[in-house]
Amino acid sequence: MQLDKLAILLALHPDVSDLLEFEGLITFCDIVYWLKDEISSIQRANVRTAPLILPSHICNFIADALSVSYEDTSRIWGVLRELAWAGTDLETDTIHKARRAQAILPLFLKYGPAHGVSFYTLRPPTRVCCDPGCSAKPVGRPAACSDGVEYAPRQLGEPLSHDIVVFTRDLGPLPATALSLYCRVPDFVQITQHYYIAREVCEMFATLMNVSWTSATNCAKFYNLSMAKAEIDALLPAEWKLTRALTTEHVWDAFFTYSLLLDHHERGTILQLAHNTTSHTERLRPALQARNALMVGPGQEQWSHACDLCCWVEQDKDGHMSSNPSVSSNVPETTLENDQEPPPAEAVCDAKSADGNRRLHALFGRRRTHNEELCVTSCGVIIGRATFFGSEAVNGVIAFWRRLFPTRASLPQVQWHDNNCRVWATLNAGPAETREYFADIALPVDVFHFKCKHKETDVVCGTHCNPYIWPELRTVEGRWRFNSSAAEQCNVWFGKYQAIVREMDVDRYNFFLDEMIKRRNRLIIAELERKGRHPYLIPRSELFNA
Repeated sequence: MQLDKLAILLALHPDVSDLLEFEGLITFCDIVYWLKDEISSIQRANVRTAPLILPSHICNFIADALSVSYEDTSRIWGVLRELAWAGTDLETDTIHKARRAQAILPLFLKYGPAHGVSFYTLRPPTRVCCDPGCSAKPVGRPAACSDGVEYAPRQLGEPLSHDIVVFTRDLGPLPATALSLYCRVPDFVQITQHYYIAREVCEMFATLMNVSWTSATNCAKFYNLSMAKAEIDALLPAEWKLTRALTTEHVWDAFFTYSLLLDHHERGTILQLAHNTTSHTERLRPALQARNALMVGPGQEQWSHACDLCCWVEQDKDGHMSSNPSVSSNVPETTLENDQEPPPAEAVCDAKSADGNRRLHALFGRRRTHNEELCVTSCGVIIGRATFFGSEAVNGVIAFWRRLFPTRASLPQVQWHDNNCRVWATLNAGPAETREYFADIALPVDVFHFKCKHKETDVVCGTHCNPYIWPELRTVEGRWRFNSSAAEQCNVWFGKYQAIVREMDVDRYNFFLDEMIKRRNRLIIAELERKGRHPYLIPRSELFNA
């Protein structure tokens, strides 16, 4: 150990010397370094630095071994963690290594078993999946969709351990632990203390919700009527007290737990949930909020999607190639029931005056939001979503686009919208910086609304948002190159979730809609591949760093 650095740290933090004597501090560092692999297991495999806090079971073990409190152990860790992590004599000197190991062995044998800590824990040589096909991309990403990003190998999970005996030369036979790690989503998902649901059933429920808007209530009814075996009840002993009926809450808990497990599996991370909570809903809430935060703005995995249907590549006379991606935005009406305010990043503020163009009408039911705004490529892939409150104000649409496309390079060259004439007027009258940000994109009104909903006398619309003024939007035969009504068509699918999400709280609401969008996008990508439309992902680095 570098005793000079230890002396400096103790001089800067004299209270640590009051917690442990000098030899005790050295023992603390020895134990930490010996358990370095165990402590590292709470972090991603590629993180080499010491975590900010010790795992609770190790902190309790050290506290008992050194006769200090849990809080004092955490305090010592906060001061000495970098020094202890760097190593002691155990790392560089064989003689001292054996001596120090013999010194701390009795502490492990006496205090370790109560906290699940072994002197030796035999682990796999790697914490990531070694299968190249597994490590190359997250599960569910089609092979043709390459975004140019080198994905980190997927971390192993599902730790299983059992007691063993290790026969050593210097210390003799010792009790130890063997640990196995796996790369898979568990075959059965626990939803309550006494109920588990098979992975295939969770996937079936998610698919039913995605393709046929089946509610959790109807999923439970479907399972109970078609898959429950009534003859099993007659075979159960009289003392069996648990009902075999699936409930609506079971379905929802299974859906959210399974979807979170899949998401972490695909991202190469480990899902960690609190054990002592008032309900499974509260147990899942932090994980749902964390995933929701990742989905804000360019969070959808298909955000940089392009294919032959939504991106046209042209070559000029000098041989230079340029691409023209096309997306459209529009709005289905859905409602948010919970009284909580959603995370600020999810809300798009609406500055329309309270005395603006309002019409009184009856509303038989509760309503907390105005609408969901979708941004859809011309092939039908949804690349972004935002919740609007109050109205679909034009400045809210612009704010949504700014958040969804955080750099000018990420903006599509064609942005269809049914109210682009008002968008253009707002941009033209707004700040120069915002006007410059959208200066290089075309803002046509989608063809249907331009023909049926906009007046011919509207000079702004006819001059700046008429889709006919851009010849690139039509083929040489005069047909429209892009489907400008993709968002309207997508709304038919998306709007049917209104009855399902009406009573959801804000965290489940956002997670559920984002998960349905992700699953639908994957189905569309598979269909585009089948039809030979060559879907791919534009490297995000090119869009963020240009």
